[in-house]
Amino acid sequence: MKKNPLVVLGDIRGGPAVEVPADVPEALMERLDDLELSEIIRSRRHEKPIPVSLDDL
Repeated sequence: MKKNPLVVLGDIRGGPAVEVPADVPEALMERLDDLELSEIIRSRRHEKPIPVSLDDL
């Protein structure tokens, strides 16, 4: 059997190696992406919007 990448990462960092279901890290990364995008949105909320046509893109 192949080692779970998270188990190997746990071994490298000196912490406990724990196996987790594949959907857990994926959900965590999605949440972190959402938080990062939220911060970008908040930082740009005072900018003046520029109208753009999809045809111009």
